[in-house]
Amino acid sequence: WGELFTFRLELPDGWVNTSENELMVHVSVYPNPVSDKLIIQANEKIEKVELFDANGLLVRMEIVNQSKFSMNTEKLASGIYFAKVTTSEKSRTVKVIKNL
Repeated sequence: WGELFTFRLELPDGWVNTSENELMVHVSVYPNPVSDKLIIQANEKIEKVELFDANGLLVRMEIVNQSKFSMNTEKLASGIYFAKVTTSEKSRTVKVIKNL
């Protein structure tokens, strides 16, 4: 606890000026809460959507290859889910609530 260390950290060009928003895909998910059909839309082409339950278990994976996608949620149990939306270089996870 009593010692102080100094170190130098060098980052590659471009890392310092990159904001967090530039590293994530912008995603809209609606309606949320959802009952039968979830719409997922992004500002770029979505490669895949992975849906996880509240325990982190993968319950569905869809290969999309478009910027807007409709997922049938009729057969899902009600509860909290997390949709991981992945593009070619970015991803974002969004909380989804499923109603009856």
